[in-house]
Amino acid sequence: MRRGRAGAFGSMGIAAIFCAGCESAPDDPLLILAAADLQAAFADLVPRFEEATGTPVEVIFGSTGNLAQQIRHGAPADLFFAANQPFLEELVDAGRIDPASVRLYATGRLALVTSGSPSEASTESASGRPLDLRSLLEPRFQVIALANPDHAPYGLAARQALHAAGVAERLADRLVIAENVAHALQFFTTGNADAALVALSLLKGTGASELRHAPVDAALHAP
Repeated sequence: MRRGRAGAFGSMGIAAIFCAGCESAPDDPLLILAAADLQAAFADLVPRFEEATGTPVEVIFGSTGNLAQQIRHGAPADLFFAANQPFLEELVDAGRIDPASVRLYATGRLALVTSGSPSEASTESASGRPLDLRSLLEPRFQVIALANPDHAPYGLAARQALHAAGVAERLADRLVIAENVAHALQFFTTGNADAALVALSLLKGTGASELRHAPVDAALHAP
């Protein structure tokens, strides 16, 4: 099985997502490094791919920046699904991924998850309207989780959005920094945060879709 190179592939059907450019034997697992925001999507895609092809898949999730650093230092992988383009461009410049393999597979959305009773759940989500981030100034939001902006693209987007909304400095003492976006959501679901800025894609999985959430205005951060 080829190791040592990785690429981000576009959504061209399940087989194409996982197989383009692979040279693995049928019994070899396909090794994928993937951004943490893809956990819910891959929970659906991977079993279907394995059933359709008979090829086992091993997925390692993490923040895009940390995974890119591992690839830069020689981590073995067949495919790399990143959450933003700059980290891929750096890996192309470093000669660590095949530039011809890079594909844009989706445009992500940042979402705010907040506490609320079941009767209130997903009111904003159902309407699709962005939630005003200034609501985080309310006293009930004492702990707000977000991914580490230094290496997690959704954490960077969250920081940009808070600054654009004019609340970053006033909320600085309430922020708790998670390792990646899935970890930020875990802070909230375990009761260790009153709100979290996470990937909307994570809220499409079983259980998470019941959480009260709303998309953040995409104009508040870089795509």
